[in-house]
Amino acid sequence: MKINYSKKTQKMLLGQLSKLSIPHLVINYNSIECVCGFKLLGVYISNDMSWNLHVDYICARVNARLHYLKRLKRAGLPTDRFAIWYTSVIRPVLEYCAVVWHHGLRKYQTEAIEAIQRRTVHIIYPVITSMPYWVALRYSELSSLSDRCDTFCRNFFGKLLYPSNCIRHLLPPLVTLKSHLGLEEQPRILDPITVLTATNLSFNTPS
Repeated sequence: MKINYSKKTQKMLLGQLSKLSIPHLVINYNSIECVCGFKLLGVYISNDMSWNLHVDYICARVNARLHYLKRLKRAGLPTDRFAIWYTSVIRPVLEYCAVVWHHGLRKYQTEAIEAIQRRTVHIIYPVITSMPYWVALRYSELSSLSDRCDTFCRNFFGKLLYPSNCIRHLLPPLVTLKSHLGLEEQPRILDPITVLTATNLSFNTPS
């Protein structure tokens, strides 16, 4: 395999490593560029392990598309077509790979993404501009992006527990709630999501 050193090959130091002075990486007399963030399969990853770069990226992409939404409104497109255009062209950008980054967002990042949908709803339905956001969502028959992403994550990770899942064998064994707390064995096996929610504990690590 031929490596594209100039465009496709970069290195990134994560966390505390980014503060250290580490010699340049050279492969076949090609110096590898050290970056603070890069795009991997449509998701921006930062060396500080935050999602600021990715949130800024998707918000910028969507803001550019909102310009076309306004132009369509001036052209007299029916309101029901606006909703279809939003759910098929704009919202997928805001939710792309949400199972990777959604639960790592801070409150202000979640609000920045949610503000995009709030702004879009106000463009489509001017009559609800002065209404609270939750009322606007009911009027427009939409769910909040945060709720939708929560559902995506729960469904995705829930499917990993199926015995037929191709990576199920890579997961640590399930634990029971009482055994994790040092009590008598409980016959019902809880899935990792339930254990995490109930006890703030995760999987047992295999010895």
